[in-house]
Amino acid sequence: MLEVRNVSKVFTVGLFSRHRIEAVKNVSMSVRKGEIVSLVGESGSGKTTLCRIIL
Repeated sequence: MLEVRNVSKVFTVGLFSRHRIEAVKNVSMSVRKGEIVSLVGESGSGKTTLCRIIL
């Protein structure tokens, strides 16, 4: 089983890192053995970021 709870990722950008971008905010999920899941969403919605956090 894979379980993820309340995962978040914030990037800071700009001069002196004043601007914060929440790429992923409070994501929770469980995947049981044998289940097949997919992440879908618009470009820039945080799919790749979430996968990198999990792996």
